[in-house]
Formats: sequence, structure tokens, C-alpha cells
Amino acid sequence: MRPEVAGEMLERAFGSGGSRPGEEWMPAFRETAIRKKIRRKWLEDLAIGVAGDARPVDLQTWEELDLYCYRVAGTVGLMMMRVFGLEEETAEPRALDLGRGMQLTNILRDVAEDAAAGRIYLPAKEREEYGIRRDDLLRGRPSGRWKEFMSFQVKRAREQYRKAEPGIGQLAAGGPRLATWLMRELYAGILDPIEESGYDVFARRHGLALGQKILRGAAVLVRRVGGFV
Repeated sequence: MRPEVAGEMLERAFGSGGSRPGEEWMPAFRETAIRKKIRRKWLEDLAIGVAGDARPVDLQTWEELDLYCYRVAGTVGLMMMRVFGLEEETAEPRALDLGRGMQLTNILRDVAEDAAAGRIYLPAKEREEYGIRRDDLLRGRPSGRWKEFMSFQVKRAREQYRKAEPGIGQLAAGGPRLATWLMRELYAGILDPIEESGYDVFARRHGLALGQKILRGAAVLVRRVGGFV
């Protein structure tokens, strides 16, 4: 969706523009946004981030990648925090941490798929430090000190999940906290097969098998029964 289209839609949602045919969801959206105190800017930033994926991408710095993670995932974390009933602004950085961790995981899992579409999210300056060549990524093959580079990126993503945990603890016990812990565990778990493969993200798309998902979900439930979640 183009940002200008999203902007016009949000103007009607947050302003007095009303809804149009085909937007039967608009009243419920408007009521939820107001009741849950969801900021219009978060939706605008999300639209900008998603629109950027429609063209070639070659991020240059960590700051650019961090901004992208905020736009396409951090904003979702901030909105879900409000949907789950948590309004304390002190929890917002932790929501951003979780969104950042999840988006970094997406990026590491989808290196080959994104490169085939002309999108490279791994920062050029960091790639240069490890001798990773852009053309090799676009051709779907590793170069330079690829394993060291990916190890650094995986550790960065895991650190975001770790930093997010106190914020999860601020959510209401029960559904909101449990659902968020499950999301955190299942997404963070994707990093394990990436690491175990020797960071070979070109041969196949890594993910957790159904049995692994069940085990991780069960572990969260056990921690909840023990009062740790």
C-alpha cells in the first residue's frame, strides 16, 4: 500500500472523514484505536515501512536497519501493547525490543529470498567489515567471513529478545502475557536452526518443526503454572 493511500485512510479513521464502501471494518477500527489509545503516527510509520519493501532495498548502516525494524515491527509491538491493555510509556522501549528481535530474525531467515527480490537489509557497512560482497548475496551465495558475520547478527537478535522480557512481565497475567511469551519463544527459536546449519540460509528457509513448536509452547505453559510467566 502506498503511504499516501494509507494516509488518506487514516485521515478518515482518526478524523471526520467517515468510511467508504468496502470499509465496513472502519467503525470498529476507529473505536478500537480511540479506546486503546493507539497513535496514528504508529500506523503512518508502519505504512511507510511496508511501502519501502515494494522497491529495491540496500540498507547502509545499523541506524537504517534499526529504523526499518521500528517501522515494520516496532510499531506493531507498540500497538499490540495497547491492545493488550498496557499503557505505561515505560514499557514502550521493551515493545520495540521485541519487535526489533522478531524483525531481525525475519531478515536473517529470509536473506536468500529477499536478495532474489533485490532487497538487502543487512547493513552494507557491517558487511564490508566481514568481507561480504553485495553481488554474492544477490546471487544467493556466501562470501567473506560469512559465519562470523551471521553469528554477530544472531547474537544481536537474541539480545533484543532478552531486553524485551521485562516488558512482557508488565503485561496482564493470562492471555496477553502468555500470547506474547509464545510469540517470543517461537520466533527466537528460529535462530537455533539457522545457527545449527552453520548459517546456511541459502539452501533452505529455516524454521521450527511442529514438534519443536509444541515443546517450546509447552515450556511456556509450564513456566506459567510455576508462576514464572
